[in-house]
Amino acid sequence: MTPAFLFVMSRHDISDEKWAVIGPMLEKKKSETRGRKRKDNRLMFNDILWILKTGAPWRDLPAEFGPWNTVHKRFLEWTRLEVWDDILRMLSI
Repeated sequence: MTPAFLFVMSRHDISDEKWAVIGPMLEKKKSETRGRKRKDNRLMFNDILWILKTGAPWRDLPAEFGPWNTVHKRFLEWTRLEVWDDILRMLSI
């Protein structure tokens, strides 16, 4: 896995300007103190963008993005919380 300081933004990644609008919408409603530290929302969002833009199956997510099932679980969590609807509403204004 690539260390965070070596991360280079790819053409599939969200821009800083768009992240400033979307990022706060993805914050977890309550803070959990148990279990593993949660993966960064921006990294998860970029991974999901890669899947959506390429049309690849979840299991084909490149290994450098991390475990595909972690990304998929975050996608499902945001779907359950209707985050995608909020993002689309915000972007359509």
